[in-house]
Amino acid sequence: MIPEIESGSGYIFADPDNNFYKQMLQIQLPEHNLNLDEPLLLRLLASSVSLSSEEKKETIKAIPRLTQRQADDILNILEKEVQQLRALGPSRAPQLQALEKRHQNEWKLLEKQLIADWSIAARSLVISLTAGGFSARCFTTFTPTLVTISPGSTKIKIATPLIETQRDSKRTAIGTALQDFEALINEPGTTEHIMHAFLRGHPEFLLGVDYRCLHSSVLLRSDRKGKRQADFMLEYHDHPYADILELKRPQDRIYCSIRSIRHLAGAVTRAIAQLHEYQNYFEDPTWRGGFMRRNGFTAYKPTLCLVIGRTTGLSYEEMRDMEVLHAGVKIWTYDDLRRRAEQFYQYRYGLRV
Repeated sequence: MIPEIESGSGYIFADPDNNFYKQMLQIQLPEHNLNLDEPLLLRLLASSVSLSSEEKKETIKAIPRLTQRQADDILNILEKEVQQLRALGPSRAPQLQALEKRHQNEWKLLEKQLIADWSIAARSLVISLTAGGFSARCFTTFTPTLVTISPGSTKIKIATPLIETQRDSKRTAIGTALQDFEALINEPGTTEHIMHAFLRGHPEFLLGVDYRCLHSSVLLRSDRKGKRQADFMLEYHDHPYADILELKRPQDRIYCSIRSIRHLAGAVTRAIAQLHEYQNYFEDPTWRGGFMRRNGFTAYKPTLCLVIGRTTGLSYEEMRDMEVLHAGVKIWTYDDLRRRAEQFYQYRYGLRV
């Protein structure tokens, strides 16, 4: 059970007594044989800030194929996310409340999409000749439906998805993601953990057009000295090799001045040292091969990327310096991530934002 940690204002993140969650009856899970608290799962999915709308939709679609252990694991992960956000305390209540409201609006759009999927005929139709006529199997979003057509029938009517409606929904979801991102990077109290959760749920901000997929919290090794875990690894489109990315806060400074001489700030130099340690791990062919067997991808002389700070307030000279590799590390600001997301949306969906 999730402990009900209440803020001083009386606000509780993902509060089951919130009318929004009480009225979430439009979405019904596909038929399954799991021992599953369906209202709890839907509430946790709706409130999750680490999952995108598309990932929430795919989770619902996958329910019939899950084992009981997999379903339990999903619930545990989502419950831990709620616990961590509630533990931020009263000072973060206004920020969390605004974030939760945006995801509630996004969920309402998702409800409409799912209901439309249930009512729209299948995207593919397989027809075979039988003794009694034709059998047509329509593959809908969730459950295959078998339709028998009499020998005298000559027409099969299939409704097609409303492409423009889907584009409008996608544009709205993109707008919500960009608003959430702007709110987080402009909030002074935003932590690395919060940004990590957001970017895990919205990988387009890191992928841009260069990478195929994102791997989060990648464990490299664990020994007596502790865990070595990369924040993100970005896998290329055409081969199973990845680059390594370290994440710092939007509020962290990139440069500092000592006796009128510009230097990289301490947070940057520490992150660069971490990235080089991760890079060294993949120099060993034994470790590199073992990582490949465990994860299905690996790295070899990867590009090292650091996300930190904002472009706002940087001088022209500082911005030019950032275009140069610092000890083999690319430095991106959170403003750069927004531009990467815009490139992704245009490349993937043909949408300009």
